[in-house]
Amino acid sequence: MARLLRRLLVLVLALIVFLLGGLPVPPAGAAPPPPPTLLQPSDGQTTTAANYPPTGTPTFVWSPVSGADRYHIQVCPSAECATTVVSQETYSTRFTPF
Repeated sequence: MARLLRRLLVLVLALIVFLLGGLPVPPAGAAPPPPPTLLQPSDGQTTTAANYPPTGTPTFVWSPVSGADRYHIQVCPSAECATTVVSQETYSTRFTPF
């Protein structure tokens, strides 16, 4: 499990934090709100037990989006995000998987 987790977190180039709700529906043709900015871990960072003891599991932290009351975080093993390892809703701008 730790080996799989480490491998997936090494490849976590594709943290996708989607806004789920809490924002008014924009008028037709209006631009969607900007996505949150990933603050931790840095994009493409290799996470190991040495820098995220004891298991190498990071806490993901992102910037708040004005008007959002919840977020949906997806952690994928590749940038294409064809499969997800974590897909969960949270009301916070921090999330620690597993």
